[in-house]
Amino acid sequence: IPQLFQQIMPGFENGSLTPLPLKAYPASDAAAAFRLMAMGRHTGKLVIIPEPQQFKIQQEASYLVTGAFGGLGLEVVKWLVEQGARHLVLLGHHAPKERAQITLQKLAESGIELNVMQADVSQRESMLDVFRQIKDSMPGLKGVFHTAGTLDDGVLAQQTWERFSAVFAPKVQGAWILHELTMGMPLDFFVLYSSAVSLIGSAGQSNHVAACTFLDMLAHYRRERGLPAVSIGWGPWEEVGAAAERELLDRLEKRGIESMSPAQGLESLSKVMQSPHFTHVGVVPINWSRFSSQSASPFFTELNKQTKTLKTTTSKDESKHGNELWDRLKNVPESKRKNLLLGHVREQALKVLNLEADFLLEQRQPLQELGLDSLMAVELRNLLGKGLPLSHTLPATLVFDYPTPDALTQYLIDDLFVKTEASESAGPIRKPAKPAIDSELSDEEAEAMLLAELDELKQKKSGK
Repeated sequence: IPQLFQQIMPGFENGSLTPLPLKAYPASDAAAAFRLMAMGRHTGKLVIIPEPQQFKIQQEASYLVTGAFGGLGLEVVKWLVEQGARHLVLLGHHAPKERAQITLQKLAESGIELNVMQADVSQRESMLDVFRQIKDSMPGLKGVFHTAGTLDDGVLAQQTWERFSAVFAPKVQGAWILHELTMGMPLDFFVLYSSAVSLIGSAGQSNHVAACTFLDMLAHYRRERGLPAVSIGWGPWEEVGAAAERELLDRLEKRGIESMSPAQGLESLSKVMQSPHFTHVGVVPINWSRFSSQSASPFFTELNKQTKTLKTTTSKDESKHGNELWDRLKNVPESKRKNLLLGHVREQALKVLNLEADFLLEQRQPLQELGLDSLMAVELRNLLGKGLPLSHTLPATLVFDYPTPDALTQYLIDDLFVKTEASESAGPIRKPAKPAIDSELSDEEAEAMLLAELDELKQKKSGK
């Protein structure tokens, strides 16, 4: 086997050999994988990935939070308690202020064991003492949240190594000391609070960007060694955190970097913790149009280009295509209208179903047999209505009422050219009793409305 690998690996390196395509599906989406396999159009392997073990806080375990008395640290403490934590070790460089004291007192009164310590996470001796106390008086340590940090902003020309060192101390030295002191412990998680600045940059914060980048790389370093780690690049939070305390939210919003409420932040934290495959993840709401108009970073060059042209190009192309189709429909003989419109319906259906343009789609084949689901139905309904002067908005249940390309085509013909009675092949034209789904709705909202209409339709047909 080693000899065979020595013979074939150069082929993969120079590109003369390529591995078979592989498409992975989570176990929760296994139906989609089997649906694709049943269609017989895939090449290579379809792989079902088992669901990862769910994140869970153990009541009989201890959890360490650094920077626990700051805004984000306190939110983590409360979140851990909500998740079931009962033994917490809380570290801060300074004693907790009044707001933090009130929160901690309430938690202690509720029966939570809090070991509150004033310690410098960047000092090894200080942290050795913390870990000795945990070992001697508390349940085994199972998780770490490293939220400690400090800022010292200034343009690069004015920065000194002393100013860099002050910012590096809690994040860089502190994270490395925590890494070394926990290496032999069976931790469930090791969470590093980084910042989105390591992803999108931040003028005047070169030391902070460098420190956060170290955290991101430390997470990868640990994962490569089989140790748990995730670095979360947070955007600005409302009410808590450095950005809120320094009243930077308005300035950041002008750049297109929006803020999230504590509730939204904690919801995002829960999702990250439930996704163990994450090593470094950014959590930041961004208005990409506004951000791209101000960002000169080469990293975002292609994204900026796409963002600036996407809306205008998409709307122009769709409108142009629809107008051209309508002009052709008006000018061809009536006997050719249906075939012309049928081609348009097939094209849009293949696009939504993600099928090749040369796929043989029979005109009387139900689209649901090819894997069309409710969200695809909404998308297809929206595409079919663009650029055509229809007499009314297409109904939300259009693709389910008229499930084949032929039936959809006949429906559109009848609407566009206002025949006195509908063709028998299409069935009666049903005017929607209520407004159709708005194309601006989210996928989840659209699907919920569509399913509600389908349930109502089924009840009417069954006489209930």
